[in-house]
Amino acid sequence: MRQLRWKKEHGEEDKKRIIQIVPLTEEEKRFAEEHHDYIYQFMRSYRLAVSEWYDILIIPYLNAVKKYCSRPELQIYPFSAVAKKVLSCAYHHYWKSTMHRRICLMVVLSLLII
Repeated sequence: MRQLRWKKEHGEEDKKRIIQIVPLTEEEKRFAEEHHDYIYQFMRSYRLAVSEWYDILIIPYLNAVKKYCSRPELQIYPFSAVAKKVLSCAYHHYWKSTMHRRICLMVVLSLLII
């Protein structure tokens, strides 16, 4: 499994963002496998179709695993609390960006009709 991380390039005027692929460690892989059912639990609680949302939420889930395993201050909380926060932020961000595109399309279409 691989995890994606955004990294800012310093010193450039426009501060481009590039994707840096950071593989999971063996411990993180094992942890992700042990808690993999949580992603399905999350999708059930939000009534999300697995076929549509799994691909969207798996990277944030792996980011939650990486964050939880690498930051000891988070380990005082159950993993489900950290994962829920990360996944709900990813869900809302995706939904907001999708709705923004739909609204813009509706505005354009309404202008074309008039």
